[in-house]
Amino acid sequence: RRRILDVGCGNGTLSLFLRNADNYVLGIDPSERSVHRANEKNMYSNAAFILTSFEDFQPNDQSFDAVIFVASIHHMNMVEALEKAKSMLEENGILILPSSM
Repeated sequence: RRRILDVGCGNGTLSLFLRNADNYVLGIDPSERSVHRANEKNMYSNAAFILTSFEDFQPNDQSFDAVIFVASIHHMNMVEALEKAKSMLEENGILILPSSM
C-alpha cells in the first residue's frame, strides 16, 4: 500500500484520481474553500484532506512513497520545500514536480 502526499491539492481532483485500492492519498491545501470542496467529493476511507500549508504541515512521523507538487511549489521557498519533502519520503520514494508546458 503506497502513501501519497498531494501538496496544494485544491479541490481534490488529482488526489481522488490517484486513490485506489492500493494507495492512500493525503491532500493538503491552505485554502479553506478548496479543502471543503475536496472533503465534499471524498467518499473514500483511503483519502483525506487537511487544511494546512506545506510549511505548517506536521507529518507526525508519517512518511510517504510519493510527494507531489502540482502548481504549488512556486508559492513556497523552493529549497526549504524540497528539503522538507525529501525528509518525508520513504527510501526509494519519489518527488513529483510536473513542469508546465
